[in-house]
Amino acid sequence: MGNPNSIIIPAPREHLTGYGSHIPQQLPLFNPADEVALYQPQHGGYFSLLVKVETGKIHQHSYPVSELPRVLALVDAMRDTWVSQGQFWTPLRRVVNLKSISLAYLDIDCYKNCAWAVGRTPEELAEFFMRFCDDEGIPRPSIIIFSGRGIQPKWLFSSALPRAALPRWNAFEKYLVKKFEQYGADPLAKDAARVLRLIQTVNSKSGLFCHVVGLTEGEDGLPMLYDFDYLAEFVLPYSRSELNELRHREATQGAKVLRKDNGFSLQTLNWARLEDLRMLLRLRGVIDEGMRMEFLFYTMNFLALSSQVTLSTFYREAAFLAAEIDPMWTFRSAELRTVYAKFQAAMRGEKVSFNGMEVTPLYTPTTETLLDLFQVTDEEMRHMKTLISEDVRRERDRKSHEAARRAAGVIPRAEYEGLAFARKERARDLQAQGLSIRKIATEMGVSKSQVQRYLSGVSHVCPVI
Repeated sequence: MGNPNSIIIPAPREHLTGYGSHIPQQLPLFNPADEVALYQPQHGGYFSLLVKVETGKIHQHSYPVSELPRVLALVDAMRDTWVSQGQFWTPLRRVVNLKSISLAYLDIDCYKNCAWAVGRTPEELAEFFMRFCDDEGIPRPSIIIFSGRGIQPKWLFSSALPRAALPRWNAFEKYLVKKFEQYGADPLAKDAARVLRLIQTVNSKSGLFCHVVGLTEGEDGLPMLYDFDYLAEFVLPYSRSELNELRHREATQGAKVLRKDNGFSLQTLNWARLEDLRMLLRLRGVIDEGMRMEFLFYTMNFLALSSQVTLSTFYREAAFLAAEIDPMWTFRSAELRTVYAKFQAAMRGEKVSFNGMEVTPLYTPTTETLLDLFQVTDEEMRHMKTLISEDVRRERDRKSHEAARRAAGVIPRAEYEGLAFARKERARDLQAQGLSIRKIATEMGVSKSQVQRYLSGVSHVCPVI
């Protein structure tokens, strides 16, 4: 994980220009720890810090979020420094390790042939971007950071999104990038493992300091916090409730419901496939040597299908996942060449014909194929979301329906019959004690006619007094 004192060493650089050696005045409230704390909830997880050292190399270290104030207090403002935007379960900054994410963001490279940005101050760039949001019908970002050469708008969430929501977050992020590409949005800066510059640190390429230049205030005067579902409904074709309805219709109708063309539901399915395979690994603790390569192959295939990896990070993610399968295993990258080539074709927008439809070049195996390939047991399936047999699915549906009926006040027949028998026995016991029907009804909280039905068939019927 690393010692921050060993990587962040004060070393002023005399050649810096622009703001020189003085850090610009922030908007009220912001220092590095304050800004990062806006999207790094203080409950478990790790964040990563990247620092450019004297040799020009970039060193990365990860720390528990609980150490965030201490670590950031040691940062040398005169060094290029970046911080992760997401939070991770382990000290490894990989999208498959994501714990949660609490914001959406853009990296606007407005220094690259953006006529609208020429000659404007950082504060003016922020104000112009706010107007662009108004023009595009997008809520204004909570804060805007000047990175030293461009700006980084950030939309902060009122609560952190768990990793299960990553496909929906990814769809929202892709929409933002596409919407603002005409204003200089970097198309590569849209993954949840992204790092962005830390405020009050220098950008050595420009000699300018990264700092907050734009703010949208909430009612409390602090940066606006948005409900993610509220933001998503501005741009995504389905709300979360509509997605749940679509999934229910698919389950009950036994056929796929037509989706709109952003591929979001396909990403969600394949992210769930990936999560199921990783659950299988956790349940078993080890993957048999004979199926390791196929396990890694399909894991990377589903990671690509869920749009949570890029061509440039594909093999790095594969190396991390291989280490999860077995830390001593060294796989040959050539064995992933086929899925990588199909991923390249998919990124170029190519399609292949299958059963009269145009589909992705990547592999889309059936559930049955995966269950057979990895010999998944019924007990293992009970921990899965999508890798389940029809028998397990029916069992899960039955339990779900029973739970729904209970919630609606409907008692299962067997339980109802048992309860009715117990009530009859109780009525007969009270009758044997000499109580009248009226008193039995009062004791049991039922009507007199109900007591008479309980006692029907009994040779001696007590009086109704």
